[in-house]
Amino acid sequence: MLLFAITLFLSFTAHSLRGFSPVSASAVFYASYQFIFSIEFYFAFYLRIIIHPFSSVVNRKFL
Repeated sequence: MLLFAITLFLSFTAHSLRGFSPVSASAVFYASYQFIFSIEFYFAFYLRIIIHPFSSVVNRKFL
């Protein structure tokens, strides 16, 4: 949700600074949102691969 707000702010900043039309501003927003979403997805995927062998130990210890 925070990254969504950051991309929204960046898209409006690019729209106001460079004088983009609303269509290209929304395109910039959509592209940046897709980029950050893919980064989030791959980060969560690799983190799950790294953390997964230790997840049962963590669950037994803290839960």
